[in-house]
Amino acid sequence: MQKEKTMEKLDSEGSPGNFITKIRALPREELIMVLRRRRQYQPEAAAEAVKEALRRGIIRQEEDLNSPEFDEPVSKFTFFPCPESEKGKDKLFRSLLRVVMIVGAIPVIYGVMKLLVLKYAEGAGLVSLGVVWAAMAWLIMERHEKRLLMPMFILALLSVIYAVRILYFFKYLKLIDVLVPVVLYGVIFYFLLFILSLFRKKECAGSKG
Repeated sequence: MQKEKTMEKLDSEGSPGNFITKIRALPREELIMVLRRRRQYQPEAAAEAVKEALRRGIIRQEEDLNSPEFDEPVSKFTFFPCPESEKGKDKLFRSLLRVVMIVGAIPVIYGVMKLLVLKYAEGAGLVSLGVVWAAMAWLIMERHEKRLLMPMFILALLSVIYAVRILYFFKYLKLIDVLVPVVLYGVIFYFLLFILSLFRKKECAGSKG
């Protein structure tokens, strides 16, 4: 699991003034995260984090750190690693969707090429696919429309069928001709599944709250 950027510099910026300033500026959830990982930081930084937790009333005494709530998280292998803080999750969520949105440019460009050779139906279909794909990615990113993920999976599967059809009619098929679309679609489906996992983690966090 990745450490939060707010705390990554604590060990490199060794002055006590920097420790105090940074720790006091941390949101509650990030301060709790630091307390859980206090053994990973310099003793001075960890001590300041404990003082700040006492000041805010997160803990009443240092012995409270022995409770399971402040145990160091166990690192587990996962295909979808993400930050623990909501801010970090949201940043990752938006980054993934920006990439997914950009993918919509591929069918648009290919569709324009088809239009230029007078294949109007095929070209219009590809352009429409790219525009709809980008629009759905934007709606998921800005309005958190989880229900649009399933149509995106369906569109991706339909485009796989279209790509296989194109490759089937290649007269001289090379390894790179197969490798590029396989990698591209692998990344697309991985990103869509990653976005779905972030939605589910958010729902789980909301139900616990």
